[in-house]
Amino acid sequence: MITRKSSVFFIALAVVLIASCGQSSKGNSGKQSVVEIAPVKVQSWQDNLKTTGTLNALQGVQFKSEVAGRVTKIYFHPGDKVQAGQMLLEINPANAEAQYHAAQAASVLQQGNYRRAQILYRQKVISQADLDTALYNKNSAFAAEKAAQASLDLAEVKAPFAGTMGLALINLGSYVAVGTPLFNLEKLDQLRVDFHIPERYANQAKVGDAVVLSPTISGRVTGVDTAIDPATRMLGIQALIDNAVAHPLLPGGFVEVQWFYGAVRQVLLVPQTAVLDEGVAHKVYKVTKGIAHTVPVSIGQRFNDQIIIQSGLKAGDLIVTNGIIKLRDGDAVVGANHHG
Repeated sequence: MITRKSSVFFIALAVVLIASCGQSSKGNSGKQSVVEIAPVKVQSWQDNLKTTGTLNALQGVQFKSEVAGRVTKIYFHPGDKVQAGQMLLEINPANAEAQYHAAQAASVLQQGNYRRAQILYRQKVISQADLDTALYNKNSAFAAEKAAQASLDLAEVKAPFAGTMGLALINLGSYVAVGTPLFNLEKLDQLRVDFHIPERYANQAKVGDAVVLSPTISGRVTGVDTAIDPATRMLGIQALIDNAVAHPLLPGGFVEVQWFYGAVRQVLLVPQTAVLDEGVAHKVYKVTKGIAHTVPVSIGQRFNDQIIIQSGLKAGDLIVTNGIIKLRDGDAVVGANHHG
């Protein structure tokens, strides 16, 4: 016989069961969590390594005085772009000019003497020895003229190559000795970046490999060292980068280098925000019919905000790409772009 108490109990139990059934259709939490959902896509990938490097000028020099004297003219300003052969600085050329003109006059005189000696020799007025002496004097005078010309050229300092001027290291009117630093000249349109990679990557490095310093600055490997440094177990690499746009980089600077090696291949890439780290294990939330279930995955290399999935997923699988922190296995989810 069913009493009134029993009736009340069964009615309450039925209500609980109905509520539970309704709740299970919406996952563990009883409501849908709004998350970001996206399909897993196949993308091109190339292995890479991040390291640090130092920038060096492809051509650069600190010019030093090759003559002693007083600086009488400075033709440049720091930052000027100059051409090869352009006059940059003058070191009191008056003495050098005087010596050159004297040597030039002596050379002209000795050339005339030699021509007259040739005539006299043919007329048998002078001996072979006299003719040889005249030839020697002509050649010596010509050599002295060339030496004087070289000294004059050294007093007029010209750019050995096209580049960008640095600071003047002397002042107008300064007296400079031989070897005094005068200025820095750097070719900045292209720079060389020197960096090192661990020994285990040595066989991967090739001339022509791509390097990236920033989204707008990239280059190619131009040289790989022939030996590993026994002290550091690192291999030296040089790369050439284009630096023509507004010269954003300067020699001597410290840079982060991303070196790409090996063949380009197709991989599954997902955002790092989609991967749940659990020590050595990794999981993602795979979405099937609106329900998110955890799936163990094997991961590979990370690149910026992306990570390679080596196993556990296939192309086209729907996964939660953002919002995994608030989820539990079996929760109902809806994509943020479909919500409301």
